[in-house]
Amino acid sequence: MPSSLRPVPTLVQAFAASWVRHSGHTLACRDQPSAHTARDIAELMKNKSSIDEVIADRDPITLLNRLLIAIKIAFLFFRELGIDKRTQQIHRLAILRQENFSQTCCHLVQSSLNLLPSNADRLDFAGKKDIISSVKTEKPVVLEIKTKDNHTFYDWEGSKKQFSTYWLLRDKSRKFYTPVTFSAASAVYRSFTKGDSRFPADRFLPRDGGVIVEAGAYVGYKAIKFARRVGPAGRVVAVELDPANYRLLCRNVEANHLETVIGCVQCAVWNEDALLPMRGQSRMSNTVVDVDKLDFPYRDDVVAKCLDTIIDEQELDQIDFLNLQLNGAEIEALEGLRKNWSKVKYINIVTRYARDGLLVVDIARQMLERRGARVVIDARCERLHNLCAELR
Repeated sequence: MPSSLRPVPTLVQAFAASWVRHSGHTLACRDQPSAHTARDIAELMKNKSSIDEVIADRDPITLLNRLLIAIKIAFLFFRELGIDKRTQQIHRLAILRQENFSQTCCHLVQSSLNLLPSNADRLDFAGKKDIISSVKTEKPVVLEIKTKDNHTFYDWEGSKKQFSTYWLLRDKSRKFYTPVTFSAASAVYRSFTKGDSRFPADRFLPRDGGVIVEAGAYVGYKAIKFARRVGPAGRVVAVELDPANYRLLCRNVEANHLETVIGCVQCAVWNEDALLPMRGQSRMSNTVVDVDKLDFPYRDDVVAKCLDTIIDEQELDQIDFLNLQLNGAEIEALEGLRKNWSKVKYINIVTRYARDGLLVVDIARQMLERRGARVVIDARCERLHNLCAELR
């Protein structure tokens, strides 16, 4: 990849250099030390569990409870070993594994714990009371999902690493779900059913006649929920960088007859109009920046536009809610909002990433405050941050 096409996170590097120059107890910016004090940061940390969507960590299990749980598990396993069909299954597995029967029994217990998903940290499971009426494979890797309220969605099948979640929740799920369809069905609940009530800042979403820009739209679950919220008199602009996701986004908008409300834009959001390399591990992890602790592989080159260009091309006179969920590129997106800054009422950022050792949410907060915005939401959990600022 030519070096001229690679994004250079100059602002983030400047923040990192400033961090070194100033005290470790404040969040430094390029021109002056941050106004945030240790007391401010302590106040933020008290709100670690203020995002209802994220499942909070529990207290350590006491020794007595560990013992009681172990006894219950031992009793269940003891009962299973009394079933001839089950013991024959274990026996055949032991032969295949070239070990004795008791070793295989221990392996089964350990394997069941290994099924536990490492990233199941959100309340995105509705159980048997969800709104899905059917899920079918339309063609390889693409699913057609229909809901009880007559919405139709197209989404990708779940990845193999998500299959374990299905098996752990199978008995609590609708009978027609499979390992392939379960993840997409959960996405409908998470991003459509609760698409306008997931985060604390969603209280500032407009209603009838409002204008919403969603940058990082994926296949359009939230965009369609936003369109229902603002109604026929409102507008939603859904921006997605991945070409394949964009095609499903357009298809979902058309399937739900919302072409007059939702405008779809295919591009990355950046601080200028450019051509950038897109990196990503899956359909939902695409980005045009390097984020800490993640080494996403190169996938393709994509057109990037700044927010000013997108706003001008869509001929927007006002934006009630600008939602940025760009997998680390929120900083450059803010840099690209210059001449149309006064048109925006609220900017909302949802992120979990850090760049050059600094949380994206902290860099974004300082950028917004330096430009006169008033932060109205700064909600943080260990794995997710929601920042919202009022601009006018």
